[in-house]
Amino acid sequence: MPTDAQLQELWDKQEIADVLGARYARGLDWLDEAALKACFHPDAHVDYGFFVGNAHDWCTMVMPIEAQSLHRFHYVFNILIELNGDTAEAESNSLAGGRSSDGEGGFNQSFFGSRYLDRLEKRDGIWRISERRTMLEFAQQMPSSGGPDGGLKGLELIEGLSPAHPLYRAMTHRP
Repeated sequence: MPTDAQLQELWDKQEIADVLGARYARGLDWLDEAALKACFHPDAHVDYGFFVGNAHDWCTMVMPIEAQSLHRFHYVFNILIELNGDTAEAESNSLAGGRSSDGEGGFNQSFFGSRYLDRLEKRDGIWRISERRTMLEFAQQMPSSGGPDGGLKGLELIEGLSPAHPLYRAMTHRP
């Protein structure tokens, strides 16, 4: 039977994984700036290479960049978490990409692989990122067909994801 301490550790790790993975990716994919900011403490510091500074400022700055893609995806996986009371160190991998116009009637598909080195803090019972360093592992851009091929012809190609999209569902994120 797990002890109370073991259950708390599992709970904390799940809360952290939720912030680093699903909530972070969803905020970017749906262009939901409030949800993205909820992943970071207001005084959090980030280093994405092209931006070094306050995490909330990065969230505001990155939204128009993400919006340039007709669709985008972000996956965060292999999340390793080490707890130390109300602080944690985490390392995870990310695969991201998007499809955008090439300016000549066609489309480009971009793929990025990176690694996140995070420090998180639990403040007032809520886990959020307090520091992030991103290491780019690869970047690739190539022409895209612009739509599903072969057996995927029945699937609708996603475009225009934002909180205004008819399929967007408001989900709770912590203020």
